[in-house]
Amino acid sequence: MSDGSVVGADIPRWESPLKADGRARFTDDYTPREMVYGAVLRSPHPHARVRAIDCAEALARPGVPAVLGPEDVAEIRYNSSGEPAAPERPIPAGRERGMKR
Repeated sequence: MSDGSVVGADIPRWESPLKADGRARFTDDYTPREMVYGAVLRSPHPHARVRAIDCAEALARPGVPAVLGPEDVAEIRYNSSGEPAAPERPIPAGRERGMKR
């Protein structure tokens, strides 16, 4: 170890005591002010043509700030990594695509 290498060395990590005694804070421990949660409602019928969506009942509920439909979101679809998804088979607007049960 005289060459200054850290390979194989026992180097203490500064956050280890915090994690060991429960004082460490993780992403899920933080709640931003005015945070809202989202939910996705899908058609129970695979490949159904959605003719209309009535959002009045959802918007009338307390604590619901908005209801977003296909016309309110970007055309670019993203995967879980945040990168744009590959457009293998684009889903036409107004169509529900789901798995057969």
